[in-house]
Amino acid sequence: MSAETGNMLDSTHHATIRNYIKFGNIQDLVNILRDPLNYGIFLDNFTANILLDKLVTSKNYELAANVAALTMLQEEYSNEITCALSQYACYKYLIECSDINQEPVKAEDKKKEEIKIRVKFLRNFYYDDHFDIKEISILSGKTLAWISRQSNDNIARNLQIIGWLYYKKYDQLLSLCEVLHKIKSFKIYNEVIELLQKQSDKTEEGKHIFDRCISLLNECSKAEIPLEESVKNLIENAINKSQKNDILMQQKLYGIWINTREKKLKEQLQRLERARRMEAINLKQKELEGEEQKLWFFENEDNIDLQIEEKEKLVDATVNKKSEQNKSDENYIPPEILPKRK
Repeated sequence: MSAETGNMLDSTHHATIRNYIKFGNIQDLVNILRDPLNYGIFLDNFTANILLDKLVTSKNYELAANVAALTMLQEEYSNEITCALSQYACYKYLIECSDINQEPVKAEDKKKEEIKIRVKFLRNFYYDDHFDIKEISILSGKTLAWISRQSNDNIARNLQIIGWLYYKKYDQLLSLCEVLHKIKSFKIYNEVIELLQKQSDKTEEGKHIFDRCISLLNECSKAEIPLEESVKNLIENAINKSQKNDILMQQKLYGIWINTREKKLKEQLQRLERARRMEAINLKQKELEGEEQKLWFFENEDNIDLQIEEKEKLVDATVNKKSEQNKSDENYIPPEILPKRK
């Protein structure tokens, strides 16, 4: 970001995001959004909904999960449509595109020359478990857990279990399962138990926690419809509930932005006109000075002659210095260098 970032209009974020979506540069747009320090572009509820809808309908769940994670990092959960779309995007990514225990490919050990660089100071390692998270599966899990805990309905509780599982916060996972086990109205989806069982079979880390969670959840009532269908219904309900208010707010916001842009444009035109007039005044002053010198030449003839003489003296002084330097160079006799005695 430059110093001019402070003068950026709020409408610039909308214009940038809408244009990138319009011309299909979604990957570039997500890269820009993930680097706000250099680009200064941020999502709001309206642009997040547009972008998430575009990615979910095109089944690009990985980029959709990245966008959902951005809303979580901003800790903005006020819009129900944004939250529902983010939950669906993260759920689909974790189910279809992610592997919890995906082992990184080990690079071949190649001996390389060690290069040491002198630095002024060393930064102590710090991991904030928020902005420092880079792995998309962990980000998606945290997004699912944090957004889902904002609501107490049955779907959100099931998604929260999946979120803590992929976020690898197994203590919170067990605590949540123990709480839900005591709620009689809670219904567990089979997909959640299958994910827990799959994780329990894959790894020994936290296996006793997974087994305990599975035993607790198996004692709960079972949901009748699939979890994905329930999340889709959640999105539809959020749209039906919030779309009218969102449309009115966006129309009002666009009206404010139009007035702001017209005001800024007028101010810019005034500044340009002022600069043009100042330049014209300076040119006129120079012309008047030239005319004045012509008109008052005879009255100021003595002063002009003195100025000419001073300039000639300066020129003569520089010429004399150069001539003296040349003469000294001509009379220069180099020293005689005798051979060394053996």
